[in-house]
Amino acid sequence: MTRSVTVGRPADELYDRWRDPEVLSRVFEPVAEVTSSGEDRHRWRVSGPLGWNLEWDTEVVAADPGERLRWTSVDGAVAADGSVEFRPAPGDRGTEVALRLRVEPTGGELGAMILRRLGFVPGVAAGTALDRFKSLVETGEIPTLERNPLARGSGDLV
Repeated sequence: MTRSVTVGRPADELYDRWRDPEVLSRVFEPVAEVTSSGEDRHRWRVSGPLGWNLEWDTEVVAADPGERLRWTSVDGAVAADGSVEFRPAPGDRGTEVALRLRVEPTGGELGAMILRRLGFVPGVAAGTALDRFKSLVETGEIPTLERNPLARGSGDLV
């Protein structure tokens, strides 16, 4: 599944931000926990109800700075690969970022059902991650609906 978004920043900057493990972890946070497990390696974890988890490792297999990054799974319960490409947006409006994710759990249809039950749908995950990435690099933060811990703007009268 491929999704794309236009981001008002240059491709080189976006490529560098995507390579940052902290940024990657934050943009995939609502659908998967992504942590660095070594240079050019990441551990993906999707958690669901009743303690169900699905984990796999990926490794960067192609890197063209400022243009594209491609990764694939290594050992694990999932055959997964993905890529992110950075192209000039029309009208000099920044960079078009295209994210492609493919995730196929072992076990055929049963594995696919488990992945869906865990709430990980590649097309949705890609769209959510891109929206969060755009917000983070353009504004420095990711919008949230969680309650403001300082209670500002909560409507409560003091």
